[in-house]
Amino acid sequence: MIFFVIRKPYPFLTHFNYNDLKRLYLFATFVITFLQYSCGQNPTTSSKDLGMSRLTIDSAKYIPKPIGWTNDFVQLFSVSETQSLDSLIDKFEKETTVEISVATIDSFIRGPIDLEPYALLMARTWGLGKKEKDNGILIVIAKDLRRINIQNGYGIEKILTNDETKFIIDSTIVPLFKRGRLYEGTREGILAIMSKLRKNGL
Repeated sequence: MIFFVIRKPYPFLTHFNYNDLKRLYLFATFVITFLQYSCGQNPTTSSKDLGMSRLTIDSAKYIPKPIGWTNDFVQLFSVSETQSLDSLIDKFEKETTVEISVATIDSFIRGPIDLEPYALLMARTWGLGKKEKDNGILIVIAKDLRRINIQNGYGIEKILTNDETKFIIDSTIVPLFKRGRLYEGTREGILAIMSKLRKNGL
């Protein structure tokens, strides 16, 4: 809002009436709006919307490119263990078209983003699942946070609920992880997911 203060000691201002001020205000508003557009800023976009846009754009740089079904970015598994997980997932994908991917990360890779939105952003960026089915599953393991997140595509959520996914994490993956058996925990978790999908009518 622009405020005009008229003081009588300045004689040339005393000749302005209400309509003059209104026209001057409209002209000033036009100039400001024109300058905003010229600078590439949409004056109708809220600061919150701009912040969300920047967050999405900035966050993309924290998502590494996938290197396979098993993306062991922090070397939790041996080469043979990675190959074993890849083989297991690849066979299931050929049988069912469901795409399961594993990503191991740390705080350096993840940056300032919390694990759950990070996993969701990673799943969307990678485009997991067949486009027409949205049947991708992403298992993100953050060892330094001692946390695991599983993101299911909408097509998977119809046959594997979030509660069922959480139960698999708590009852199958976490107990083995606590014993330092990271490969076994990941493999058994994947097998449990596959078994549940088949039982639920996949």
